[in-house]
Amino acid sequence: MIDGQFPAGDLKRDRIEIPAPATETASAARGVDGKDPGSTVLLARQPIFDRNLQVWGYELLYRNGPTNHCEDTGAPGQATANVIVNYLLNAGLNNLVGSALAFINVDRETLLGGNLLMLPRNKVVLEILETVEPDAEVIEACTELRSKGFILALDDVDDQLQPSPLLNLASLIKVDFQKTMPACRKDLVKRYGRGGTTMLAEKVESEEEFEQAGSFGYQYFQGYFFARPTLVFGRPLPSSTLALLRILGELASPDVSVRRLEVLVKQHVSLSYKLIRYINSGAFAWRGSIQSLRHALTLMGMDQLQKLLSLMVVADINGKGPRELLLTALVRARMSEMLGPSFGLEGREASLFLMGLFSLLGAILHRPLDEVLTELNLEPDVSDALLGRSPSDNPLPRLFAFVVACESGDWSSLEAAAERARINLQRVSEGHIQALQWAEQIACS
Repeated sequence: MIDGQFPAGDLKRDRIEIPAPATETASAARGVDGKDPGSTVLLARQPIFDRNLQVWGYELLYRNGPTNHCEDTGAPGQATANVIVNYLLNAGLNNLVGSALAFINVDRETLLGGNLLMLPRNKVVLEILETVEPDAEVIEACTELRSKGFILALDDVDDQLQPSPLLNLASLIKVDFQKTMPACRKDLVKRYGRGGTTMLAEKVESEEEFEQAGSFGYQYFQGYFFARPTLVFGRPLPSSTLALLRILGELASPDVSVRRLEVLVKQHVSLSYKLIRYINSGAFAWRGSIQSLRHALTLMGMDQLQKLLSLMVVADINGKGPRELLLTALVRARMSEMLGPSFGLEGREASLFLMGLFSLLGAILHRPLDEVLTELNLEPDVSDALLGRSPSDNPLPRLFAFVVACESGDWSSLEAAAERARINLQRVSEGHIQALQWAEQIACS
């Protein structure tokens, strides 16, 4: 995880402006290839795990609509084929999914368009939507894609799956756990998984479903179960974790003190080492010697110190837990910080960063979030926003909901919130990709 060596400039970078102009500029309206497709591609991603909760791939959820309006086009695969393929190629798949595979929904139009052949075959899995009829043209296109080395998957499979030529072409079958009963889920593995076909359980929403899927023979798992683990009530936290929470509590305090931080950080040798190592690295550009821990703590501004130490502490608390939990928290933190001014929260970037970063502490610790937050000293309105206790006119919960909608691909909520806040969705999309890249750099092991 975070080893104390941060990419140069990451923590000192000025916040990214996401303005809300009355009219679209020519440069913002252009596509990533410099041409004007007259549309905005909104992108989210959902992780796909192996049995060890290591990320194997990401399903890229996308939507194509007019630049300042998110048109409802139905299934995600109905984005215009040349727009989405150009977008993925120009944005760079490695920037979007790192070393993992990219799962991309494809409909009939996209399959027959020929543009998919431009994508790197060793990097993508083509998910054939359940709405695609296996007519002669579709079978021909799928046969060619498979012959070129592309992996084909059947999406949203349930017990209604009928014999189809696509079954002979697909290497992977995704079973919808919200549309199937346990007996059916098990039967589908027996029916299709024994011939070497990879079985993936999707829309897995709980730890119990994850364990069940593994026992049935599924190799891969997709859904938000990793962020909703089984909670532990009443059992005391280890003293080492309590010590880290005390540091977070001090960092979250409106009157955070370098003196009190020094006392707490001194008790955590690893954290002291990481902080001093960062300040001595090229990322911070300090050329003198570090005389003491207090000297290290005072070398950077308090806002940056809060951010840096919070990142290190949350990474330590996550420990050997799913890396994706830390990554998601980092993206939420960066997006909250960037979008704050658009929601009328200028000057609160540090608090907003902590709001996003701490939003998954409950899942990381397997504790109810309200219980964890009592150990911290967050500003009351930030805690209320995370716990759903804010008044309806408060911008903090609206910002947090917007960030989560970006993460999950909740396009209708995004559109409505963007219109209210006069936010440019094209720039939100660009900012989200930047946040994903930043989080990958920070969380890399």
